[in-house]
Amino acid sequence: MTLRVDAHPSQKAAFTPAAPAAALEPGRRPYRWLILATMVLVFFSTYFIRLAWTNVSASTARSLGSSASELGLFFTFFYTGYVTTNVLGGLFVDRLGGRGVLILTFGAFALATATFGLVSTPDEGLLTQLAMGAASGSFYAAIVKIVAPWFSERERGFAFSLIAMAGPFAIVIANLLYPVLIPRLGWNGLYEMLGIYAAAVTLITMLVVREVGHSTARPGTRACSPSSPPPAPRLDRQLLLISAAGFGASWGTYGFTFCSNLLLVKSHRFDAADAAIVATLFGVGGTVAIPLYGLLSDRIARHRPQMVILGLLVFPAALALFGVQSTLIGFSIAGFLLGIAAYAFWPLFSAMLADFMDHGRLGASAGIANASWQSANVVVPFVAGLIIDKTGSLAAALFSLALGPIFGALCLVLLIREQARTRRATFGEMS
Repeated sequence: MTLRVDAHPSQKAAFTPAAPAAALEPGRRPYRWLILATMVLVFFSTYFIRLAWTNVSASTARSLGSSASELGLFFTFFYTGYVTTNVLGGLFVDRLGGRGVLILTFGAFALATATFGLVSTPDEGLLTQLAMGAASGSFYAAIVKIVAPWFSERERGFAFSLIAMAGPFAIVIANLLYPVLIPRLGWNGLYEMLGIYAAAVTLITMLVVREVGHSTARPGTRACSPSSPPPAPRLDRQLLLISAAGFGASWGTYGFTFCSNLLLVKSHRFDAADAAIVATLFGVGGTVAIPLYGLLSDRIARHRPQMVILGLLVFPAALALFGVQSTLIGFSIAGFLLGIAAYAFWPLFSAMLADFMDHGRLGASAGIANASWQSANVVVPFVAGLIIDKTGSLAAALFSLALGPIFGALCLVLLIREQARTRRATFGEMS
């Protein structure tokens, strides 16, 4: 695998995996912002549609006659399909290109979303959620593969931050729109409408997105053309450490994202509307922080791992501050600050993958990493819910979420040591 190594300026190009944006023709450089805007729309859409389930689960249970355990299985089935297809989707991205895979899978996602609005039994719902998750598995790898070549190493932090910002922004929009739409459309009508919306996003992607760097080799990379098999991802230590660190980060960030309403309702007897206010401000905090932290990371691109470590260590402190609150105002302010701490560092994971991984294997590498990160989403809601059921303590549940970012920070410390070892070995070979 080609690894980024800081060397003499005359030698550095040989170790940089993705072509700098300056390598694009001047007339094509502005077009990258339209590409980026489309990828922001894609990421927002998949996250926004995914959040619909947390808002409709109660009415769905009444309609389908599902038990509480069956409702939990809907979530599990979605993520089972999602995590399972991450690596396979990444391999196809390297083989066929991000654009083709994204158009095909997002179209399938649109169809599965609309179909979910037509289900009439729990079994049909479970199978459709599995299909929705499976169709979503290649989105992240495709987005990283499409965006990385359009932006240089010192621009990727901001570029990926705009994409990552769509996640918490989707939380805000979901909490504003879904409570209004569900009483008017019903959960069936909502999913049918979301399927039509996803089909429109697929069409926009088809018309707008162009891909560079898929079939031509660049210095330090291996070309991956449609006529040749994709290079297999190498499970080297850097990729494993980034994957493990992201698992820990996801354990904290998304564990809180998907469990915050339940934790507040069960431990402090908040009603759903008050819990939604806290969740909305949590999303607003992340939306504000992400682009600023990504822009800062471009100033010191070689120190992105250190910046992620800082964010991961601030997050447990923000969780502790949130845990000691007792009023709606206190939770709202602490939730906003927690959103900043929970989301600011996330685009830097994508930037690190683009910086350190060979472009010919970038899709599969991103698929492996994202499978690890998202697998935390399958486990952490159950763990946090079990703790709150057994103890009735919000603080105990938040402590369990804080362990993930601490583990992630330790993994990135090992990553920095691995990079230093690789750098020393490379300089030794040069001398």
